[in-house]
Amino acid sequence: MRGPFESMMPGVTVHVNVISAWAALLNHEEKKRRMGTAPRLFCNAGMLLEKNFALSEDGRLAEFTNNMNAVLDSTEPKVFKGNFEMVFIPMLTGQHYYLLFFNLRTRDVFITNNIEGAAGLERYQGNVEKMISTFCRYLRPMHPKIAA
Repeated sequence: MRGPFESMMPGVTVHVNVISAWAALLNHEEKKRRMGTAPRLFCNAGMLLEKNFALSEDGRLAEFTNNMNAVLDSTEPKVFKGNFEMVFIPMLTGQHYYLLFFNLRTRDVFITNNIEGAAGLERYQGNVEKMISTFCRYLRPMHPKIAA
């Protein structure tokens, strides 16, 4: 569609479909990954929407699981069973996108954000903590040591 492509002009907010299309392309490129490099999973921009953060923990987990299954349908393998070392999840708070990066090998979580300044997690209105909690609950049955 034309609208999302026009959002890639300087000074325009990138459309959510562009972010999700880029994630799908990166997942496709993972099939050509060199042996010995860390397998990565790139999630689309709708893993949890702003309205989903108001849901209960079980509601968020159900929504996240459905969205993760949709992402995994376009990857190889199509299940999350210890086959990814890095997971990238785009997040939206207000009108601003940023990226959560989960390094499952080291159990680290990083936030990539283009806003300058030394603001803490409060800038994300609790959404980062809720996403981390939801992702850990998603991983717990498959990877209890990582999700702890």
